[in-house]
Amino acid sequence: MKTITKFDLPVKRIGNEINPRLIILLENPGSNPLHIKWSSEYTMKIEGVYKDSGMSFSIVKQYEEWWFKLSEIWAKDNSFNDDDILSLEYYPFATLKSEKRKEIYNNLWNPYAMQSLKENIEFLMKFMKQSIPIFVYYKSNWFEVVQALNHYSPISLPTKNTYRSGILTRFTNFVFEIKNRY
Repeated sequence: MKTITKFDLPVKRIGNEINPRLIILLENPGSNPLHIKWSSEYTMKIEGVYKDSGMSFSIVKQYEEWWFKLSEIWAKDNSFNDDDILSLEYYPFATLKSEKRKEIYNNLWNPYAMQSLKENIEFLMKFMKQSIPIFVYYKSNWFEVVQALNHYSPISLPTKNTYRSGILTRFTNFVFEIKNRY
């Protein structure tokens, strides 16, 4: 039996690639590459619903608690529905926290990762022209590769030492702020 690695279960992007109303910028998938069978992507693959891009949040939130929590926020007061959201990954593979800097920022990516970022930049630029609100989970290198983000609005930027609870609060505030404007 073939050993499944993180390179077998990349995540380029999740959600609406056609006409999102909210974009979430991420650094990379959060699963543990040493225990890939613990990941939601692995379970989705076993159950036949995994795709490296374009998976619906209505499916993903059934497998990943973090996305479920965010979906509860965006659905509150009918602000957004699952089909209104697009998340873009800077790097499509899970990394160990201790290896993240070396792996993501060394520019020695495989062709799949390079193509994934290129596609996601194209999506981002297209939707920035439409003034789609952007929630930045972690800054990552998004701001270096898409300079226009440095002057973009509406955008919610991460603050130093923003951990999961702080991210949920910031996301809640941002959704509340933009729900009636976009």
